Amino acid sequence: MQWKVERWMARSIDICLVVFISIMFISVILQVFFRYVLEKPLSWSEELARFAFVWLSFIGAAMAFGKRLHFGIDYLVNKLPHRFRSALELATGCLVFIFILVLIVQGYHTTFSAKLFRSAGLNLRMDAVFAAIPVAGIIMAYYMARQIIESIRKLAGQHPSEQISESRSGE
Repeated sequence: MQWKVERWMARSIDICLVVFISIMFISVILQVFFRYVLEKPLSWSEELARFAFVWLSFIGAAMAFGKRLHFGIDYLVNKLPHRFRSALELATGCLVFIFILVLIVQGYHTTFSAKLFRSAGLNLRMDAVFAAIPVAGIIMAYYMARQIIESIRKLAGQHPSEQISESRSGE
């Protein structure tokens, strides 16, 4: 079950990223064409590209977070004993999870308060743009919860490769 959710979520995120980058690309190409070839610039294309970029940035950050692609300096952490390193990883994971929860709550409040405003070019409700914050936060929270569970299993002595073979045999 967990593997199906992981694959579905990764595939959905990839599709969203492709859609947003395509929207950005097409709207910028249209803007350049209309401005320089037809000499009649579009009023909405720059705004659409900007909003797509906001979503692309937040969802891309959530995807990178889930794949642990954000950089970190772990030289000193790698010098620690295995058990202490696992405990530190768990504590850090819990702190990051709390930060993500704050991000989700504050992002929700910002999104809710933005529903009264509309964009100038597209006349789009701004909560559609600000919703990228809590959506990305929820994705990050899922990935962080999974990492915390992995850290707990490491501390308990169960190696992650054991849990993979167990979950695959259960499918």
